[in-house]
Amino acid sequence: MGQDRTLARGARVTGAAVLAVLALLSLGWIIRDFAEAKHVTDVWGLWTGLPARADGGWAGSYLEPALLVLYTVSAVTAARSSSAAGILASAGVLTLVLRLPSLWQLNAEWIRSVDETRDLAFTSVLVALALALVLLVVAGVGRRPVGGPPQPGAVPYGAPGYAPGAFPGQVPPGFAGAVPPPGGPLPGGAGPHGGAPLEAPGRPTAAGALAGGLALGVTAAVLAAWELHTWMTAGWDGYIPTLAEDHGAVSLLSVPPHWFNWAVVLISLVGALATVTKATYARPLGMSVAAMYLAGGVFGLSGALQGDLGALETSGWLALASLALQTTTGVLLLVVLSRQEAGDDGQFVPELVVEMDAPVPGAAPVPGPGPAGAAPASPAGPAPGFGPPPPGPGFGPPPAVPPMPPGPPAP
Repeated sequence: MGQDRTLARGARVTGAAVLAVLALLSLGWIIRDFAEAKHVTDVWGLWTGLPARADGGWAGSYLEPALLVLYTVSAVTAARSSSAAGILASAGVLTLVLRLPSLWQLNAEWIRSVDETRDLAFTSVLVALALALVLLVVAGVGRRPVGGPPQPGAVPYGAPGYAPGAFPGQVPPGFAGAVPPPGGPLPGGAGPHGGAPLEAPGRPTAAGALAGGLALGVTAAVLAAWELHTWMTAGWDGYIPTLAEDHGAVSLLSVPPHWFNWAVVLISLVGALATVTKATYARPLGMSVAAMYLAGGVFGLSGALQGDLGALETSGWLALASLALQTTTGVLLLVVLSRQEAGDDGQFVPELVVEMDAPVPGAAPVPGPGPAGAAPASPAGPAPGFGPPPPGPGFGPPPAVPPMPPGPPAP
């Protein structure tokens, strides 16, 4: 297994700033729709799919509040989380998937004549797509190793075989003849420019991996089954034209339903595989998909429950059950993926090591017993340097290494 990598602190701050800008874009469209609505409740009608009117037409959809929450939580979390790379990548992928259809949909003939709001919406889409690419780049190039593997011949501090002061002239690898103070950073776990070590990304728990992977897989299968049913019912000629374009859109930034469902299906399958294998990006990806499931499920159920349930046929009840499944899946994913595996506490504790067989170039040779009959190079006792202070008078633990008896005098 390769060494874990996490996002450097500067990259985390950059990603959090980009997410904050994306959140402001969604917030701006929400405020605009509230300003144009005849009644405040009309915006809720827009989000739930009920008939609603606005003076200047609608701009956003039910995905705007979902994206606002996702971007805000991701920005706050990514600034300090060891899973920041997965958070930025997940947000970037979702932004690309949800904003990409607007590139051609806003240029369609049936929507070009709306008003100047169309030009503003198109500009915001270009900005969002550019920021999504920035998130993916930062998540890819801003990663750094969490900590290096133990060096050959290194003995952890306090482990059997470690002798304080028994190897003068030798220091932990990576330090040019200078022993770091106790508690100081070690090169194996330090950040890219020194300082505190970078922590490892958290992985899902065993129960979370099983429950999350199962929930993602089952819900993706149900959505795919609905899409295949629609495909077979409408036929190829009736389904394909609506896959990437929504001719019945009531808002400028609405996402074609079939495009959205297939995108969520694909991302869910990737998330299910990542969760079952306990990948480092499984938790942020799964919780990002959970936001989409909650948005579709909650707003969809709210709109359906305001209709005449008694007039529903079997397919209508199955659609309600699917919305309930999406809502349940969203809640379940947030619960089971919010916890990380035991031991992944977000902190990396470096081990104190002493290199036993690689003296620092230019250091004095290590004194020690020579051939039989040779005199020791120095009096017995611990050499000054790295190690605990000599014990004082009174009770205390015995020395880690017994003093070496002096040899016979040199001839």
